[in-house]
Amino acid sequence: MLIIMFFAIGALFIIENNNLQMYEKRDFAEFSRLYTAWLNQIYKNAQFLTGEAVKLEWLLNEEDFAHEKNKSNL
Repeated sequence: MLIIMFFAIGALFIIENNNLQMYEKRDFAEFSRLYTAWLNQIYKNAQFLTGEAVKLEWLLNEEDFAHEKNKSNL
């Protein structure tokens, strides 16, 4: 439900920010172009974030574990 609301609100922002009249064929075509470009940008950003998250070190290695253990013993 939250995802549907996100995309619906995004569509409303596109319509409002570009002063589009959805009953006009030309404006509807412009909306379609802008909405598709927005969805494409969301997809690209998700790919980038996923790629960066995969590169992160998520588990402690033994050096990090020993460092954390020494900090807690102080």
